[in-house]
Amino acid sequence: NTSWVLTSDALFRQASGETKPMEDPDVSARRYYDMAMEPGGTFWLATSAGLFHYAPPIWRNPRPLQQLNSLVHCLANDDAGQLWFVADGRLHSLQGETHREFALPEPATHDAQSVRALFPLKDGTLLLDAVENPLRFNPDSGAFGPGLHLRDDVRHVKPLGRLRDGSLGVQSWNSEAATGKCITCYFDRFDGVQYQPLAEPPPDPDAVGVCSTLFAARNGDLWLSGDKGMAWYHEKK
Repeated sequence: NTSWVLTSDALFRQASGETKPMEDPDVSARRYYDMAMEPGGTFWLATSAGLFHYAPPIWRNPRPLQQLNSLVHCLANDDAGQLWFVADGRLHSLQGETHREFALPEPATHDAQSVRALFPLKDGTLLLDAVENPLRFNPDSGAFGPGLHLRDDVRHVKPLGRLRDGSLGVQSWNSEAATGKCITCYFDRFDGVQYQPLAEPPPDPDAVGVCSTLFAARNGDLWLSGDKGMAWYHEKK
């Protein structure tokens, strides 16, 4: 979406949305003699200062986000191909050339770094894993609400990662007040509405501890990392 203009003594470029071409500062030749175009927007220039080749940078800001220079804390893709990320106290979405942003509710607005991860759920909502107060966002209404509800028999719940069917792997547990040791522990899949036990047996809590991340590989393997170690589920072991 960029137009290039070549004259005998200058090279101009005009990006989409700009009102007029601006002289390109990268080549400072006195004369431009010829241009050869290649597929994909690359081209060659024969100039008084030598031969130049232009190709779009491999790494570059998406065009709708050229003005965004804030720290991006976390990001995720949903099943519709929409990219979600948190930056500058806001939840952002990017799909094609369409960029939208939504202000985070209090107190997450003032502590956006507390949002550690984003998890698209099967019901179309988005879970924001914040340290103190997980949030649920509904893209259709643009509204935020409470995150994960607790099972009746547990006091703690933590989202870990998406499973291959699109549901969210979740760890729920109770712990002793004095020692913090996990005394009951469950691993469930959460579809945005209800919990169901994972078919795979959970690892020994004493070996892994409170988990932080779950990764579901394409071959069906599961990887779990925790504060005490890592567990690998492979070939039903």
